Amino acid sequence: MAAPLRQVEGFFVSQSINLNYLASLKKFSDQLGGHGELLSMDEEDSIIVKPCNGIERDFYENSIAHPGFARWMPKYYGTLRLHDSQPPLLDQQLDVNNNIISCDIKPQTTKESIVTHADVKDAEEAICIENVLSKFKKPCVMDLKLGTQLWGEDADERKRQKAILKAERTTSSSMGIYITACRVYGKSSNNYTYYSREYCRNLTPITIIKCFADFFMAEISPSQRQLVINRFIEDLTSFLEALEKQDVRLRSASLLFVYEGDPNAFTEALNKEEEETQDNQKTSKLTSGEDYVEDEDIEDTDYDSDIDEDDDDEFKVTELKIIDFAHSYFRDGVGKDEGCLLGVNNAIRCLKQVLNEITN
Repeated sequence: MAAPLRQVEGFFVSQSINLNYLASLKKFSDQLGGHGELLSMDEEDSIIVKPCNGIERDFYENSIAHPGFARWMPKYYGTLRLHDSQPPLLDQQLDVNNNIISCDIKPQTTKESIVTHADVKDAEEAICIENVLSKFKKPCVMDLKLGTQLWGEDADERKRQKAILKAERTTSSSMGIYITACRVYGKSSNNYTYYSREYCRNLTPITIIKCFADFFMAEISPSQRQLVINRFIEDLTSFLEALEKQDVRLRSASLLFVYEGDPNAFTEALNKEEEETQDNQKTSKLTSGEDYVEDEDIEDTDYDSDIDEDDDDEFKVTELKIIDFAHSYFRDGVGKDEGCLLGVNNAIRCLKQVLNEITN
């Protein structure tokens, strides 16, 4: 994973990111929903470049004061300012020792090329954030829009009325959640099944349960399916506890549910988790001062060195993140976002209902 970004002539660049990537920004192929195209920045697609407004940038930067909430957000690496022309210093890059070394940057990495490619108007900068899907081989993804109010303070009257009508015509106004998009991987066909926006838009408080259930129909085992749902329930419960403590307004933000849809990668990721748990337990015993009898067959070694430092090649089992903050803000005194709390509670209820149906 890339190091935190540091500012260089209006750009934030990472000590570990080759700046040549800026010259080869490409369309992010895994985008499921949202307005405008996202871009990926590095060879591994581990960083997403998202042209944004100042509200979303401020939300990410202000989240540092809200660590309990921020842990549910994608990692934030900084911003790229979208200049009309390439600043001269972008012909250089920083090495690991913060020294400037030569770097050939192509001239097309400009505000015009980025904004045009990303289909975002009037953008002055872009945020660089973690690609949550990069740790999955075949990610099954659901975008769940959160809250009963979908318009922000920056919306004019026309946009407000449009957002109000959208909430009333979907499950947003009644449930505080609205499935905007969904895809599920099928191992046998080696293809994804996509649930269209039109299909999701027509879901009701009754039929939304089936869509939740269908989301977990990747070709993994029944026990693995139950594990995935249980993890999402646990994560949502923890997120709910964090959300209840925030003075925040999340307007048209989404919960992103991701799980591994490839059965082999799923098993591999699960095995890796178990190995890491065992390594952590051994390390804990060695550092806690507890009596520890070493097995004669176990060599005397440093357990820290046994842990694979290159986690970038490992798959994950599940991930839950809150995303899209173009109309959201933290503000002292505004209190809880009751519409979003309603949504999270209903999401937990839906998942529990699905779990109950597949186990009985």
